[in-house]
Amino acid sequence: MIDALRGRIVAVKTDSLTIDVNGIFFLLNMAYSGDFLENQDATLFVHMYWNQETGPQLFGFSALQDRMLFGLLLTVSGVGPRLALAVLRDLARDVVVDAILRGDSATLSRVSGLGRKKAETLILSLKDKVQTHLEAGSLGVLGKQTQTISEAIRALEALGYAKLETKNAVDAVCKSTRDAQKELQTHEILKAALKKLSKRSA
Repeated sequence: MIDALRGRIVAVKTDSLTIDVNGIFFLLNMAYSGDFLENQDATLFVHMYWNQETGPQLFGFSALQDRMLFGLLLTVSGVGPRLALAVLRDLARDVVVDAILRGDSATLSRVSGLGRKKAETLILSLKDKVQTHLEAGSLGVLGKQTQTISEAIRALEALGYAKLETKNAVDAVCKSTRDAQKELQTHEILKAALKKLSKRSA
């Protein structure tokens, strides 16, 4: 089984990329591949999904915690890899975990293709599992930050920013705060995310 791949990115598409590992080229489906550039060296965690009709598919993740959440989502009846990727694409991991724990089907329903009924099924199926992984630290979530992250994302969307670019900007801010073991207030996340968004639009 492939756990992770380290190599050079040779092609980048909206929802996938190709990585060259010692002359072997792997196509990885991604929630979002826009952070990667061709000829960039990268290490990606991998989930292999088997479909009876199409055979094996590889899904790549920058963070081990994202792969963990992806695997949990796949255990829910009616949730396949495409919908699981949509959850990770449309919502920050912290927000997904928080919504599951609080039973917030409205937030999860914002994901394209995930209606209220399926969101409620997802919550019922994953609440205990997510709590267990959260306590073990395998989802890597700063619990106190989830509410401020949700508030920041809603504020950015209210300013007219697209859901995907908002999520990616906030994700980038949150990653830097986790690495530095810091917690930010909503206005601080907003300020840092707006700075990133302004650079991308420049």
